[in-house]
Amino acid sequence: MKENKLIEMKNKVEALTRVVQQLITELQFTREVAVGSLETIKKCQDMKKRWKSLKRKLLRSLVKQRPLKPWERLSNRIGYMGAGFVIAGQWTIEPIFL
Repeated sequence: MKENKLIEMKNKVEALTRVVQQLITELQFTREVAVGSLETIKKCQDMKKRWKSLKRKLLRSLVKQRPLKPWERLSNRIGYMGAGFVIAGQWTIEPIFL
């Protein structure tokens, strides 16, 4: 073989070596990204479970199945009555224009 042909083949092999090295580097990066994404997804799923249990505990503490005491019933009725007066007031009071 001619010397030029050998130099040309050597340059091609070096170019291919650089390409393969770049592919290996990108593959390692892709692997790291995939592993990081998997860990993030796992943590998100754990957070979803924790959030559900926290929400359930909060709702349990807010909603209690117990009979209301007389003063609680009275205060609820007064509150509803006040809201009714506010709503009905707009039709019962005649506006005064200055």
